[in-house]
Amino acid sequence: MDEPLKAPAARGKKRWQMSDLPHGMNDNEAWRKMLIPTVYWHFGNQRDVWIYDDDKLASDLGKIISAVYPSSLKQRVSVDGPIFRIVSVFFSYITGADDRL
Repeated sequence: MDEPLKAPAARGKKRWQMSDLPHGMNDNEAWRKMLIPTVYWHFGNQRDVWIYDDDKLASDLGKIISAVYPSSLKQRVSVDGPIFRIVSVFFSYITGADDRL
């Protein structure tokens, strides 16, 4: 498995964008059409959908990515990387939290 993606050393908070995702993650709009709905389904089936732990979310995202994408795109997800942060934006729309980016 690849090394976790890490935020570049920079001043202030990095605002992740779709262009920061690993190459191929948005091919055929897989991010929007497959990954995000799968993430919603997965976490919607948790015991408490309103509370989730960042480390668990990162771990579960890695498993979801393995299921959605071909083996060449398996990524280890870190809480300070673009995959986690961009998915967190989608969660913020549901939970009302806006401090994820």
